[in-house]
Amino acid sequence: MVVARMTRWKYKSGQREKALETLDEIMAIGMSGFRGDIILLAEEDPDTEVIVTFWDDDAAMKASAAQLFHPEGDLKGPLEQLQKYLTGPPEVTDFTVYAARARDVRPGAAPRPV
Repeated sequence: MVVARMTRWKYKSGQREKALETLDEIMAIGMSGFRGDIILLAEEDPDTEVIVTFWDDDAAMKASAAQLFHPEGDLKGPLEQLQKYLTGPPEVTDFTVYAARARDVRPGAAPRPV
């Protein structure tokens, strides 16, 4: 059963771009059971982002949460760096994935004819 976590991050004014670079570094390290993510930027709030991550199962998602809030190993440095940009802890909601449908949703991807 695939599961997902939606995390809403709030950054100090003007720090979102630096935080995104740090999050890219974190995601490049990789975590067991990670399937992918979607990063959403709120146009009306330039200091907020929402990340939806997808996981193989609940155990993998819970293990990633443990790393997020109690980092160690390769993730420790980047997660400590990320803390400098945050206004506080993120809002986190966990889900079971019922369905996933998407065409090419990458930024700049050409729309497909219907």
